[in-house]
Formats: sequence, structure tokens, C-alpha cells
Amino acid sequence: MPQNFDVFIARAHQRFVQSSQENEQPDTHWWGGFFYSDASVVHGGGVGHFSWHASHTELCTFISEVLPYITGTSGQHGAVAEVTAAIIANMQHGVISDIEGIEWLNHVLKHYSQISWIGTFGNLCTSDDEFCTNVRSWFRKQTDDDKKTQVDRHAPIKPDELESFYEIIREYGL
Repeated sequence: MPQNFDVFIARAHQRFVQSSQENEQPDTHWWGGFFYSDASVVHGGGVGHFSWHASHTELCTFISEVLPYITGTSGQHGAVAEVTAAIIANMQHGVISDIEGIEWLNHVLKHYSQISWIGTFGNLCTSDDEFCTNVRSWFRKQTDDDKKTQVDRHAPIKPDELESFYEIIREYGL
């Protein structure tokens, strides 16, 4: 193993943490994902966050370069990274869908990182996908001042909710 491998792992971990602290609100076309560490709870496993990127390509690069190095068995990082890169290449070339890619990646990344969802910010705001509707429901539970309001908590995010939605989902999974 190269001597600088520990430095590489430290940088990947730093990128993972920084991706949860980005301050810029994504545009509706930005690509993101919800990721969490698959380590034991004692080692910080289960803590997740959204990470936003300007394109699908940038998101895929983040997945390839960071997720195989978060926790896991250090002797296996390289092998896991190679398989992760192959799956990402298949996703980027349309050989497999993002949904299929998530399933394959979660299998390969077990004990390292897990992916609950990937898509655009616009999808998160409007999609009927179970993960998206659960996040919107959680958001509305956090912001529902009047419990008498009969708002459909799963409904798409309205334009006047976008800013508070983004701010509050930064805490989702923590």
C-alpha cells in the first residue's frame, strides 16, 4: 500500500464532511444524493447527509472518489474503489440506470458507505419517489406551526418553501 494512502483516505473523509456543509442552495437542476456511513454506530455509522453537485458527472466523481474510502477495512479500499468506478462508468454510459446503480453500489460499498437516493434537487422537491415524499413529509413536520393545517405533507415543495426546505434538509439524517 502506498505511504500516502492514509493521506488519501483523510482527504476523502474531509470531502465527505465538507459536502454536508456546503452553503450554496442548489438550483433545481443540480444533482445530489443522500449518503450515510455504513460503519458501526460506535464509529459514526448511520449518520447521513445530502451532498449537491452541479452535474450528474460531478456527483458520480464524488461517489467514486469518496464513498469507497469512508470507513471499511483499509486493506480493501482499493478493490472496492475499482468496482465502484466500474459501476459508475456503467451508470454514466447508460448501461444501467441510476436506480440499478444504487443497488449495485450499496452491495459493493457495504461497511463503507450507503446511498439512499440520487437525483436532482428538482426531483427531491416534486417526485413521487418514496424517499422524496418522506423527506418532504419530514420537512413539513419540522415547519408545521399550526397542527390544524391539513396540508398534504407529501405534496411538492412550493416556490415560497424552497429556501426553508433547503435549509432544513441540511439537518436531515443527522
